[in-house]
Amino acid sequence: MNTFQQKLKQLPQKAQDFFISSKAAEYNGLIIKKFSLDINQREGYMDIVEGLFFKEIKLSELAERIKKNLSFDADKAQELVRDIIGIKLLCTKDWFGPDLEATMKSVGGNLADYQKYVTEHEQSLIEEQVKEDEPYVFVPKKQEEAEYQSFNSLIEKQESIENFKGRLYNFLKSDENEIMVEYNLLLMKLMVDEPQVKRDLELALYDNLEILTSQNFALNGKLSAPTISNWLKDFISKNGSDNFDNVILSRYIANSPNVKVLSNEEKEIVKKLLRLYRNLKFFPESQTSEDVEQWEIIPVKHDFTGSVKPVKLTTPKSAEEKKADELSNLKDASSTDLEKKVLDEELGKNKEAQRLMMMARKFPEGSIERRALEDEVKKLNV
Repeated sequence: MNTFQQKLKQLPQKAQDFFISSKAAEYNGLIIKKFSLDINQREGYMDIVEGLFFKEIKLSELAERIKKNLSFDADKAQELVRDIIGIKLLCTKDWFGPDLEATMKSVGGNLADYQKYVTEHEQSLIEEQVKEDEPYVFVPKKQEEAEYQSFNSLIEKQESIENFKGRLYNFLKSDENEIMVEYNLLLMKLMVDEPQVKRDLELALYDNLEILTSQNFALNGKLSAPTISNWLKDFISKNGSDNFDNVILSRYIANSPNVKVLSNEEKEIVKKLLRLYRNLKFFPESQTSEDVEQWEIIPVKHDFTGSVKPVKLTTPKSAEEKKADELSNLKDASSTDLEKKVLDEELGKNKEAQRLMMMARKFPEGSIERRALEDEVKKLNV
C-alpha cells in the first residue's frame, strides 16, 4: 500500500497545498463543530475527506458513505454533502472536475453559496506569502515595551486558541527560539491570569486536524490521517492520560510502530508535540525548573543569547504565601518587641509551609508524596 506521503504527492500541487494547509484544518473544525461530531464520527469524517481527495471515494457515493460511517439520516447526510463540497472541495475545484457541480445540484446545493470559503483560502495564501517575503525589521526596545503595554488579553487568548486548533505545525517546526520563549511567557501569563484558558488551549489541541507527519499512521489498528489530534490519541491510548516522564516519552518514540517509520526530523516533531501536550495539560506541575524563564509550553532550546519582552509572570499564590505576606506586613507595622517575636515565629512556620508546598507541587495531584507533604503543611497551620 502506498504511504500517505506518496498518495499526497499524486495530488496536483494546488490540491496538495490546500489539503495540508492551516485553512483546511480550520474548515474541518468548522464542519465538526456545526454537526457536533463525536470522536468516532470525526474519524469517519476525516476518512471520507481523505478518500475524496485521493479519489478512493466517488462523489456519487458520498451521501451513502456519510449515512453509513456517521449514522446520519438522509436529510442530514445531504446537508453534510453540501458543506463538504462547498467548504472542502470547492477550493480545489479543478481536481474534481464537472462532477463537483453535478453532485452539489443533486443534493439541492449551489456552489456560488460557498464562494466565500475559496476567497478566504486564497487570501490566506497571499498573507502567508507576504509574511515569508517580509524583511526582518528591528524594533527598538522602548517601542517593544510600549507595544507590550497595549497587551490585549482577549485578542491574545482567541489567537492562541486558534493557533492550537489549526496553526500549531509551524510552531513545532520553528527554530526561532527567542520568539518562542516570548510566546511561551505570553501563554503562561494568559493561563495564570485566567485559569480557564489552559483548558481552552487543551481542548483546541485535541481538536487539531493539521497533518503532522508524512508516513502511514494506524490508530487502534485502522489506517488514519497522521493529524496532531490522532497522534495525541495514539499516545494516550498506549500510556494513559496521567502525567508522564521522559522515560515513558522515549519508550514511545523508540517502540511505537507509527514513529519507527518516520525520519529523524519527523520523530523530533512528534516528540515536541508530546512534550507540548505534557507542558500544557499538567501546567504548572510540568515545569521542573525553579527559573521561570526556563518554563515552556511549546518546547524550545534555551542555549541562545538574547532578550525577550518584559512579560510579568507569576504563579497564583497559595494560601500559605498569602498568609506569609500578611504576617510580614503586620510585622513591619508592629511596635513592641513581643509582637515582633510572635510574628517572627508565625512567619517562620509559614516559610516552612511555603517550602513544603513548593516541593508538593512537583508531584502529581493525588500522589502519596504530594498528600504527605500537604499533611505536613496542615500541621504547621494548626
